[in-house]
Amino acid sequence: MTDDFTSTSRADKSKKYLLGKDGWIFLDHDSNRVIDQITGRHILDQKGIEAWRKLILERDAYVSSLGAQHLVFVAPNKELVYSEQLPDWVEIADTRPLHQIMTALGPRRASKIVYPLEAIRAGKSKGLTYPKTDTHWSGFGAYIGYQEFCRGLSQNGIEPLQIEPSRISFEEVPYVGDLGIKFEPAVSAPTLSARIDNAAGKLSFDNRIPNRGRIRVFTNKDTTLPRCVMFGDSFGGNLLPFLKESFSTLVYIYGKSFDRELIEAYKPDVVLSEFVERFLIDPPVDTPHFSYASVVRSKMKLLSRDDLAEATKQTLQVPLEVFPVRPIYEALISTHSGKSVSAALIEQLKKHHPDNPEAHHLISAELSRLGERLDDAKVYAERAVAAEPWNARARHQLALTLMRLEQPEKAEEQLRKAIELDSNVDWWNYQLAQVLFRQQKHAESVEIMRDYLSRRPDSADAWQLLGRCHEALDNIEEAAEAFVRASDAKPEWTWPLLKLANLRVHTKTNPEQGLVATDRLLETLFHARQRAEIYMLRSQLHEVNGDRVKATEAAMRGTELAPDWDWAVKTLDRLSTQKVAARSS
Repeated sequence: MTDDFTSTSRADKSKKYLLGKDGWIFLDHDSNRVIDQITGRHILDQKGIEAWRKLILERDAYVSSLGAQHLVFVAPNKELVYSEQLPDWVEIADTRPLHQIMTALGPRRASKIVYPLEAIRAGKSKGLTYPKTDTHWSGFGAYIGYQEFCRGLSQNGIEPLQIEPSRISFEEVPYVGDLGIKFEPAVSAPTLSARIDNAAGKLSFDNRIPNRGRIRVFTNKDTTLPRCVMFGDSFGGNLLPFLKESFSTLVYIYGKSFDRELIEAYKPDVVLSEFVERFLIDPPVDTPHFSYASVVRSKMKLLSRDDLAEATKQTLQVPLEVFPVRPIYEALISTHSGKSVSAALIEQLKKHHPDNPEAHHLISAELSRLGERLDDAKVYAERAVAAEPWNARARHQLALTLMRLEQPEKAEEQLRKAIELDSNVDWWNYQLAQVLFRQQKHAESVEIMRDYLSRRPDSADAWQLLGRCHEALDNIEEAAEAFVRASDAKPEWTWPLLKLANLRVHTKTNPEQGLVATDRLLETLFHARQRAEIYMLRSQLHEVNGDRVKATEAAMRGTELAPDWDWAVKTLDRLSTQKVAARSS
């Protein structure tokens, strides 16, 4: 151990650990303030207490309406299990967040919360229940937690198949853990790893998402066992080797919020809410239409190439009876890989996810992208917004659909709300400026574009839109400058140069700049009709400049390239007539 390891005190907040006695390491200075929690300095306020009481009772009622049992399991803080190893100045308080929640629930409901603190403390005499170098329990500690969970099920009328003790063995192995890794060099300590002989449960699906949003499905050879859907954290993950032996199907979702669609798809006998004790300081929020599909969508970019390939393979191959919410995750994979959502998959989304706002978003986006059935696209976008009015992405999709339906006023309203909800998506401001331009609100569009371009000076699209707004406002020089900036930002894009040349023709100002623009266009355009159009622009610019000879020469080149273009021919005839008349005079 280094001097840094042995001398660090709690006063050093850069180190998110607390040194205890005999080489024990505990979490400290974490976002949940676990040391302050166990000492009573950081507890729930009345709003937090009521949020927990309401959440648990509402979950009870909802799960009961499905004919299932809801169980709350709280994994004890390591600091409470090994409190004797804490520094002497740490005094454990009698009132902590869990006690506050249990008091609010009342003794009858509180007694059903599985909190295996005493059982795990008693188990310390038989082996390490938590390693010195990690915040999580060991395989042995998780096994004791599993036993207490089974007792909790029995008290609620469900007799689980418990693993025979003879099938379980524990091996002492060195382990660095999430606390030991905080040191340089990292330190390790023994832990007890569990091994289950003749395991009947197997992993049948894993979406590979890191932490929140990860979904794993385990199936058991014994299909007569009850079914369980479990929401939890990393402590719950350590229970999985045991739980998969007690259920015919075990669905583990890493996350605190309920996903009702997923629960109902599996028709479970048990719904388990698992929390590590230190997380109780932050009550989760449940909403009727929340789906982890939206979490998975946002986190797919974090997957390595191999994990994404494996997740894709599993999603496409897993049977619906194992993963009945497969269609929406299949659609997410398609969109993540840049592919369209097939018509067949859209029908599957409608069938299997009728109330899922993420599915509604996917359907709307695909229909809107195709430009077909835009009214249907609008309906699904509106459903997504109705289900989650706080969802900026849903409002943005509705705005895009309204834009395609030529309803700019309504699109503007939704875009403004989307930006208000999430100001971090900068290009939505550009789209808002587009909508304002379509409504001829040019001055407002200019202000938004100026602000946008202060952050994105390399956006050619924004510069050309700013130019068009200035042109509509008769701000000729500002428009010309914006078109020049657009061309500089994207030299291969001909549109800004065309706008610049036409601007100089129509306003009869600075034809030299227009001619420079047409020079550049002739360097990049090679189709005969396109080149003819540029020569006719040059003819007009020369005419503005008072040079009829060059105007005539340019018009002649234009008619040679497009002899069937009546306007070009008439322009050449007019210039030729004027040239003859000028000579005669």
